[in-house]
Amino acid sequence: MMNRGLCVFTFLGRWLSALMVLALLGPLATGVKAAEDIKVGGYQFEPFVGGAHAVTPALIERLNKIQSDYHFVFVPIPAQRRYQLMRSGAIDVLMFEMPTWGWADAGISVEVTRPILSGHEVFVARKGSWDASLKPDDRLKRRMALTLGYHYAFADFDADQKFLKSHFDVMFAETQTQGLKYLVAGTVDLAIVSDMFLACSQKRDKALAGKVEIIPPHDQDYHLPLMVRAGAPITAANLGAMLDTLKRSGQLHSFFEHQGLGQFLVY
Repeated sequence: MMNRGLCVFTFLGRWLSALMVLALLGPLATGVKAAEDIKVGGYQFEPFVGGAHAVTPALIERLNKIQSDYHFVFVPIPAQRRYQLMRSGAIDVLMFEMPTWGWADAGISVEVTRPILSGHEVFVARKGSWDASLKPDDRLKRRMALTLGYHYAFADFDADQKFLKSHFDVMFAETQTQGLKYLVAGTVDLAIVSDMFLACSQKRDKALAGKVEIIPPHDQDYHLPLMVRAGAPITAANLGAMLDTLKRSGQLHSFFEHQGLGQFLVY
């Protein structure tokens, strides 16, 4: 009986030891590779970050569902610090970001996917307040609402607040929503926003279309890809393959239709 009890005790001890080794080894013991964390930075940029229906966190959730090699994590960041955070490796990816928005000047090497959405940055005035006979350059002589940290073609993509204030009559808003509120309230003559943001805003607020109007020509064209820092654990090609998977299944189109951006999809 003593020998049998000793054998049982020895078996149990070895079994517990094996469980402890498996627990320590984790995924390596089962041959399953742990998902690589990918930090996706996001600053206030409606409709992508901010607002009730932010596109970027929703797309991150969709990407996490279709594969297991990477785990995308959203990291809120200030717009003005995105260059420093990308350079230091604090973030790996920015979604819906254009390389012309200061990346060359910052000396940061990045990769991009094919553009996903295409649209414009537009001048918006209160309905009926703008004289259509005025020249386009006359807009730059009016008081304008700009969003902090954003780059505008009329200012040669210089986002420095001191530069903008010294050359134009501007009022800075924290968000595009705030800029529109300044416009509707009559605090400024014009606001500059993306047509994607405007389309989403008018979808949620039906009365807004009767309060504002776009004053052509637009400030700049938007061709928005996903951007990856050089040396990140993921590449633009990896992200492109995921987007291709979503496109083939029809999920990419349905996703952006649901977000109110189907008309801007070019991928």
